[in-house]
Amino acid sequence: MDVPEGEACPVCGKTPPASSMRVAWMYARQRALDWMSWNAVMRIAVPVLAAATALGLVLELLLGGGAGVRQLLNSGFLWVMGMLLLFVAAVTLLVFALGGADELYCVVDSRGFHVRTALPGANRVKLWMHGKSAALMDTADTNGRVILSEKDLAWKDIARVQLWTDKRLMLLYSPPWWMKLSVPILLAKWKCITYGAILGLVVASPFAILMGLSLPGFNLVQVIVSVLTFILGFAAAWLLARKDEKPAA
Repeated sequence: MDVPEGEACPVCGKTPPASSMRVAWMYARQRALDWMSWNAVMRIAVPVLAAATALGLVLELLLGGGAGVRQLLNSGFLWVMGMLLLFVAAVTLLVFALGGADELYCVVDSRGFHVRTALPGANRVKLWMHGKSAALMDTADTNGRVILSEKDLAWKDIARVQLWTDKRLMLLYSPPWWMKLSVPILLAKWKCITYGAILGLVVASPFAILMGLSLPGFNLVQVIVSVLTFILGFAAAWLLARKDEKPAA
């Protein structure tokens, strides 16, 4: 619920604690033009087709030797697999187009990141194209908006953060090698909010990392290497920043 700014809650009259502060924004997404939507499909389709291609070549090599592999390649096997990939892409594009645009409601508060995906003007076809049951129509609000999914990621579970400025995305990893959540950001509109959130993640991440480590397992070599890499990283960032500085006119 949106309420006017003030020191006290307009509903109960109490002063909310600092822990209740939050930043919220909404991003309208066209899945056909959204990188992460395509990534969710292709990171499954491409490895599966690649594995099927490799399996077919290996089996042909075992059964027919080198001559069998050459015959398989000359018969247009790779062309067929490429056409299958194009077919998957075409079907995905059709599904995205029929599903229509959705809305991402993003919230950052004292607990972490929260992303809720909603479908405005929902109908049975749109829900099917989003992989959801038509029974969700019963949960639609007065504007026909249906909640498709809700994702939450606590601060303590965030292991790594990556800012993808080209795609206007903040990628949150948990563990460090697995992208758990992607949050759309609009740097052109909310520069202070975006950079404030990034700065908060950078400052808090060492505490989260240290809490998950076994301190008795540290040795002097690890400490020295960590300090040296920190100094080198700081020096590199400082030199690059100086290089980008423009002299005053």
